[in-house]
Amino acid sequence: MGIGGASGAEEKAPRSWWRTIFEVPDFYLNIAVQATKEWISEAEENLHKSPVRAALEYTFNAANIGAWMVPGVIWGPAVNALGFGTAGVGRGTVAAAIQSMIGTVKACSFFAYLQSAGAGGYGATAMNTAVRGAMYVKQLLGFRKVVDASTTL
Repeated sequence: MGIGGASGAEEKAPRSWWRTIFEVPDFYLNIAVQATKEWISEAEENLHKSPVRAALEYTFNAANIGAWMVPGVIWGPAVNALGFGTAGVGRGTVAAAIQSMIGTVKACSFFAYLQSAGAGGYGATAMNTAVRGAMYVKQLLGFRKVVDASTTL
């Protein structure tokens, strides 16, 4: 007998059904690689069936990914067009007209959030969250397709 009572032929411990810390990344990487291969083959098939429809759908998907990553591209131009800028409310803008009507702007009001968003403050975080939330709800409700299934281009 060897040290600690082990025989010359080492017994292999039963393998745990839990994945080890070293197997998990490979496991998920293999899933991602397989899903990517399936997506590419589906994209090629769709491209051959209807090139215009596939181009519209993939452009729409890319725009969604970009808007999710940088939601300011959606709300930023709108807020600036209203007159909320980095230096505050612009003279002669819609925002200036609204501010003159409401008088003193209360903290945490909708106007204050828009003003803060235009200046890049806490309102920007709120606007980013609102855009991402709207995108999530849109996805849940299924308004994803640019072209419906019955349309052939």
